[in-house]
Amino acid sequence: KTPWNLTDAIYGTSGLRGFNGTWISDEEFYYTASDKSIHKFNAATNTDSIFVSSSFLNSYVGATFTLSRDNSKILVRHNLTEKFRHSYVAQYDIYDIATSTAIKIHKGEKLQYCGWSPLKDRLAYVYQNNVHIHFNENLEIAVTEDGKDGIIYNGVPDWVYEEEVLSSGSALWWSPDGSKLAVGFFDDTSVQTFKYFLYGDDSSSYHQYPHEEELKYPKSGTPNPIVYLRVYDLSNDDPIMRRINAPIDIVSSDHILQNVVWSNNSHLLITWMNRRQNLASLQSCSHDGVCAEVTRIEEPKGWVALSTPKCINNGLNCLFTYFIDNWYQVWNLNLQTGVNSWKSRGKFTVLNIYGYDEVNDKLYYQATQLNDPAVYNVYSNGDCLSCNRVDVDNAECKSASATFSKSFSYYTLSCAGPNPIYTQIYAVANDKKVKDWELNSEYRTHLEAKQRPSYSFINVALADGSTGIVKLALPPNFDATKKYPMIVVVYGGPNSVRVTNSFTVGYEAFVTTKRDTIYAYIDGRGTGNKGKDLLFSVNNDLGDHEVEDQLFVTKWLEENLAFIDRNRIGIWGWSYGGYMTAKTIERDDTRIFQCGVSVAPVTSWLYYDTIYTERYMGLPTADDNEKKYKESNVFQRLENFKTHDFLLVHGSGDDNVHYQHSLLLAKLLQRADIQFDEQTYTDENHSIGNTLPHLYNTIDRFWIKCLNLNVTENA
Repeated sequence: KTPWNLTDAIYGTSGLRGFNGTWISDEEFYYTASDKSIHKFNAATNTDSIFVSSSFLNSYVGATFTLSRDNSKILVRHNLTEKFRHSYVAQYDIYDIATSTAIKIHKGEKLQYCGWSPLKDRLAYVYQNNVHIHFNENLEIAVTEDGKDGIIYNGVPDWVYEEEVLSSGSALWWSPDGSKLAVGFFDDTSVQTFKYFLYGDDSSSYHQYPHEEELKYPKSGTPNPIVYLRVYDLSNDDPIMRRINAPIDIVSSDHILQNVVWSNNSHLLITWMNRRQNLASLQSCSHDGVCAEVTRIEEPKGWVALSTPKCINNGLNCLFTYFIDNWYQVWNLNLQTGVNSWKSRGKFTVLNIYGYDEVNDKLYYQATQLNDPAVYNVYSNGDCLSCNRVDVDNAECKSASATFSKSFSYYTLSCAGPNPIYTQIYAVANDKKVKDWELNSEYRTHLEAKQRPSYSFINVALADGSTGIVKLALPPNFDATKKYPMIVVVYGGPNSVRVTNSFTVGYEAFVTTKRDTIYAYIDGRGTGNKGKDLLFSVNNDLGDHEVEDQLFVTKWLEENLAFIDRNRIGIWGWSYGGYMTAKTIERDDTRIFQCGVSVAPVTSWLYYDTIYTERYMGLPTADDNEKKYKESNVFQRLENFKTHDFLLVHGSGDDNVHYQHSLLLAKLLQRADIQFDEQTYTDENHSIGNTLPHLYNTIDRFWIKCLNLNVTENA
């Protein structure tokens, strides 16, 4: 078997296929075949049929599609241009399956969003920050007219709401019957502007002078967007609008819109939060704008983070995940009484609610395994649907997820670890397998020719008595009598998880098989799926306990595992992980680590966005948390960078963690005459996606030097 080369490793999962179907009934889902034809699969009869031939989609390049509610038309999205993490502009066509004809939405202009309503062939779309309704080919109307590029947003979020709240390029919510539409309104007039240059290339004179980008980006302690909801009654083509404001007597005038759902055809359940996000008010609002508080959740020692509710029982109850005692569990909130009627199911974390079968009183959900947060299973009430499932190599499934048909008669079970993902279809009634949907046999055959690491999971008691979890990826042909260098990869942000059983290739495969080096993951305090107390231990104090745990656990590993070479240990991370790397080096007085790599790091929380930072740190003011903002930056003990090799990497076009962060750290290191390595990726954003081979080769060369890796020429 051969080791992984670098390029193959970092793109190593690109050939894997998961479940790509969309359920359209209690028995059927549709999917796109490899030849671009659209198929329907019927789980009841185990039959597959071509729904739309490939000749239709082949006329579009890189297109995606969604079916209308009645399955008579297809919305085609094509010619897409990415904007930020979740947003893009694209052209949209409607294809009529019966007549094989297509029409362009908004005369073929690029739109910020377009999506079906639950009503037959009606659409909502956003063009130039205004919301339009497509009633039919001859009738499209604008329901908002005050949109302004970069300032006033209707139906799509501004930058900070897209990145930190909605995780979506859309802020539109249809009522279940499609008669009403809730529209998010975001006013960035008072939000300060961040400017950065794009340098382009030499193919035109457009970038003779660098192009200056302007982005409304609220940094810690500065004004947030103004936000409220507009609700439109679309019973006819003359929409009636009602405005819904936040309950400012509860969440103040400086507040955040957290999530929006329709509980039934006439009422919304809206979650508003105060700016600090440690108080949430769940409000039931009629479409006429009359609201009443259902319940209030407060976390004086942390923050409120609840999932988007799923409403049942004709809107009388809504389900969502939130803490019951110390663990994320499923709430069943009665909207009339404001009472959660469900108790905790145990000391584990519920990750996703798939749905509730009201007829059979069954809740379907994904959760961590009791006493093992790195194992994910699918459950029906307390019964495990994914336990004891094995793949073709007889490996037990330890990373399961599911999708369910409309009335919960069938489900797909996908297992994403420890081996390559596979998907099977089951009938709920007898739990009998209907079909092996995707086994990724071709990928598995390719994988058989490659070396793979073995894994060891270790629990380590932390300095405060809580428990950290370690995952070691060990080189093939591992020999416990030898000494191995070790690279710790860190993220460490609040509620993040890196120790899992999910299959991966990536940089880990290259490091372990080609560089004969241990690759380690450490989840300490502040990380997710381990209960409320461990999560909230970092409240108002980022960069303290998480860093202490990386140092403490790494020292424990080198002292207790004789095969780790304590003189050849490095640490690296990206984004929050880049911050953790720099902060760990700054705190590493005894050189537990010899070197580190920070990619696109936060270096001071003063320079990051309001909604993320203030959720965990409060405000950078004298009467709030100014002291911790200063202590948490990476500039406190620069002398420790003198005793560590350090590589600093950033994209100059990063809209998320601005290049400013790395430039400030570099300036301070230079003024202190501290040598370090630096790599800038011109015009690259936070993902540095266009130059990944160069990035990882740069990091590899750095490890070879600072960890004294035994590498032959051209290896």
